[in-house]
Amino acid sequence: MGTVRADGKRRVVVPGVKPGDVFDVQRLGEERYVLVRLHRPPPLPSVTREQCLEAMSRSPLRMTLSWDQLKQLTREP
Repeated sequence: MGTVRADGKRRVVVPGVKPGDVFDVQRLGEERYVLVRLHRPPPLPSVTREQCLEAMSRSPLRMTLSWDQLKQLTREP
């Protein structure tokens, strides 16, 4: 691949790399580094409004008290 030189800000330009590529830098000793390209998983599809409402209705974290019961429990007399 050839040699590269670090600039004043400790940056190295690697041939064949595109802007936005992400690498894991591993140090294998005093003078040896390994770059491992990290691949991002494809983005998940967007959730529709109906799917979101369905998930909220199935959630076990929903209120079982009425607002009046909640006010009585949380307000001082």
